[in-house]
Amino acid sequence: MNSELKIEFYKNREIGERLFAATNFLKQNWRILLKNNLMLSIPLAIVMGYTIQYVTSFSVLGDYEKYIPYLILHYILAIAGQIALFSMNGAIMIFYDKGKLKPGIGYSEWVKAMSPLALKSLLINLYIVGFAILVGLVCFIFASVSKFFIIPLVIILICGIVLIAPALLLIYYPAYFKNVEAWKSIQIAFRLGFKDWGRIFVAIIIFIILAMIVSFVMGMPYQIYQALRLLSHSPVGDINIFSCLFASFSTLGSLIITPVTFIYFAFQYFSIVEQEEGVSAHSMMDEFDRL
Repeated sequence: MNSELKIEFYKNREIGERLFAATNFLKQNWRILLKNNLMLSIPLAIVMGYTIQYVTSFSVLGDYEKYIPYLILHYILAIAGQIALFSMNGAIMIFYDKGKLKPGIGYSEWVKAMSPLALKSLLINLYIVGFAILVGLVCFIFASVSKFFIIPLVIILICGIVLIAPALLLIYYPAYFKNVEAWKSIQIAFRLGFKDWGRIFVAIIIFIILAMIVSFVMGMPYQIYQALRLLSHSPVGDINIFSCLFASFSTLGSLIITPVTFIYFAFQYFSIVEQEEGVSAHSMMDEFDRL
């Protein structure tokens, strides 16, 4: 990596500049990103493609005793995959920022760099899941009291999700790049997310459009295959090697988007931190003092 071309992380950027910086980072490091992410994504896609077939099959057949365990397994794999991919790309960005990113990084170095990030990611997920369960229980209690609460609750939930979405997308970055604990990372993310809510929300809309295009392209073979099976009157819920392969390919599309998502919103985070704290200025002063 040429140091003259190194992308500065902490820089106050507008929405378009953040996208441009993230794209440049992907261009500079695409070989390492592709190799490391496919190494994790391909096995995950195969297993998740296999499980989603059973989820779909048991759902169509109405066999909910088998449907629920496979659904839970599928979501556990999805969360594990997200943690693994976020940790991998967090480690890649940390190596890059320190000027240590190179093709020859060994397996032990990756594990050493990823392990603390994965642990923090797991704790953050547990906090979020715990909060979601608590909110779900409160909604369930109100809905049980009276059906009149259902529509207001739905409206409140939708508004609440829209309101906190920008903050939720930042929750991992303080833990990764500021080396703070999981709960502190969530607190920082919510503070920063609300401060720059508008620009992050616009970034979310842009990224959703891009992600939908990738998902549509990658998922098209599976949808065509399912349509052909329907036209040929194949047995309902039938699972075979081809359906698993196409489902795995479709799942791979979602997994490929994950590292791009991480990098894209990392540059949202860097820009907000620089805007609020002037990290780059502090770094330059520290470097000057060392000289």
